[in-house]
Amino acid sequence: MNSQSSLREQAKIEFGAKNYLASLELFNRIVEEFGGSSEELSTLVTNKSMCYGKLGSWEMAEREAQRALALNDRNLKAIYHYGKACIELGRFEDAEEAICRGKSLLAVNDRERKNWETTFVQLLRHCRKQAWTRDVSKSRARNDEARAVAVRLLDENSSNQQVRRIIETALRHFDVLEESKHVPEHLLCPILMEVFIDPVVIAKTGNSFERSALMKHVEGNGAFDPLSRVPFDVNHGIGTNIALRDACEHFLEQNPWAFEGTIP
Repeated sequence: MNSQSSLREQAKIEFGAKNYLASLELFNRIVEEFGGSSEELSTLVTNKSMCYGKLGSWEMAEREAQRALALNDRNLKAIYHYGKACIELGRFEDAEEAICRGKSLLAVNDRERKNWETTFVQLLRHCRKQAWTRDVSKSRARNDEARAVAVRLLDENSSNQQVRRIIETALRHFDVLEESKHVPEHLLCPILMEVFIDPVVIAKTGNSFERSALMKHVEGNGAFDPLSRVPFDVNHGIGTNIALRDACEHFLEQNPWAFEGTIP
C-alpha cells in the first residue's frame, strides 16, 4: 500500500471513530500531496468539507464544498454538503438552489439516483422546514411588537369606548391560537409515523410503507405485510406508489413544518 492509500485508509478510520480533527489533518496532507485527476481531487476536498461539518465549522465546510465543485461541478456529494452547510448558515435560498441542481443531475443518472435520491429529498425538506421556522419566528416577533403597541394604546384610550372596541378586536386577533397542524394519516408511513419519502405499495394488500422501513422489517421478520401479515414477493410483489409520493411532496411544499425526518 503506497503512502497516499495508507493516509486515506487512516483518514477513513479516524472519521469512522469520530476523530474528525485527526481525519481532517490527514485529508489536508493527502490533498497537499495529491497529483491525480480533478475529479479525484474533488472527492478528497469534499471529505474535508465533511470533516468541517462534523466539527461545526460551517463556513469552512461551505468553502471546501465550493472548492470541490470548482474541480467537478457534478460531484453530488459536494453538492449535498454545500447545501447542508448553507442551511446551517441560514442561506436557505442558496441551499435549495444547490439541492434542486443535485436532483436534476440525478434525473439523468439511474445509478446515482438509487444512492442519492432519498438523501436529497430529505435535505430539501429539511431546508424548507428551517426556512419556515425562520419566517415564523420573524412573524411572531412582529406580532409581539404590534400587540405591545395595542396594549399601550388601550391604556392611553381607556375612556374612549369606540377606540377601545377597535383595539380589543385587534388584541383578540393576536390571541387566536395557531391553526392546528395536522398531517393526513394516509401520508404517514404506518411503521415510521413520518411523511413518506419513497413509498412502496404491496400489490397483494394495497398497503403502502416507506421503502427503507419495509426492507428493514423484511430483514428482521420476513417478507410479510406488517399490517395484514400477508406474505409477499420482495422482488416482484412491491412497486413505487407514485401517486402517494407526489401527494406527500405537494403536502410538504404547502406545509414544510411537517417534515420530521433526519438528515445524514
